[in-house]
Amino acid sequence: MPKLKEKISNTEECLRYQRYINHRYPKLISLSKKYQTSLNWVSTTAEDIFCYYLNRLEIKYETQYVIYDKGRFWIVDFYLPDYHLVIELDGSQHYTEEGLAKDQIRTEVLTDLGFKNIIRFKNEEVFNLSLNRLKLILDSLG
Repeated sequence: MPKLKEKISNTEECLRYQRYINHRYPKLISLSKKYQTSLNWVSTTAEDIFCYYLNRLEIKYETQYVIYDKGRFWIVDFYLPDYHLVIELDGSQHYTEEGLAKDQIRTEVLTDLGFKNIIRFKNEEVFNLSLNRLKLILDSLG
């Protein structure tokens, strides 16, 4: 297993590392799961619509997916394991100067962890998204 300070180069290694962390630090993970569960109680309208689309397309996904890296938890809105894809739905707070800076750091960290496919949608884009358009986007990723 990789050491905590080693850089993880791809998604497969990252997932293996997460399983290792789950096994090695169960209390830490149970706390993050508790936090993750509390986040699930407050889903936005855009997230509900996106879940509906993914269910209609019969795509396997996880919401509020926890990614652990060097003592920090990164929680992404959606993770689609079959596509190795992270999807973030951005509300208005993401378009402030501070929000844009945080999102840039977050994207860089996730990319360094091996999540090469990261898509950001504005909430308004989700409201105007069609099933066919989402299917085209996902099909283009493989």
